[in-house]
Amino acid sequence: MMPRLNIDDLSSELEKLDEQGGITPEAVVGVASDPNNVLHAHFEWDDAKAGHAHRVQQARLLIKRVKITTPAGSTTPRYVSVRIASDEGDRVYEPIERVVLDQSKWSFVIGETLAVVDDASVKIEVLTELAANPGQVDIARSMKRACFDLREMASNAV
Repeated sequence: MMPRLNIDDLSSELEKLDEQGGITPEAVVGVASDPNNVLHAHFEWDDAKAGHAHRVQQARLLIKRVKITTPAGSTTPRYVSVRIASDEGDRVYEPIERVVLDQSKWSFVIGETLAVVDDASVKIEVLTELAANPGQVDIARSMKRACFDLREMASNAV
């Protein structure tokens, strides 16, 4: 089990990397490989376990590469991850055509999609606050309204 992450420690390490030329995942792994670094304990250093986890992530990416074209002409992944009935909260990928026929699975996927919209909305809010010119502010505000509208539509649909 990984220890609780101290955000101040993480922030400090990322600031150091930024000052040394940039923050990249490779650079983070590089500093964390030092057993004395505060980030070290937040990585799996057992190559067998890490290798398996990496292959599972690669499998997820492969599954998402299969696409369908909707009747309206949109392209989307054919398989979506849904929670299956179990105490562990296990998940399985199912064809989206099947998911839309099951209200609980459809609601689950809508909820996950809204989480992405909420994350985007927060990022857009920050962009609005930090925007350097009025044009950026206008664009960010329009995007924020679109996120709000998506949330409203989804709330009425589930």
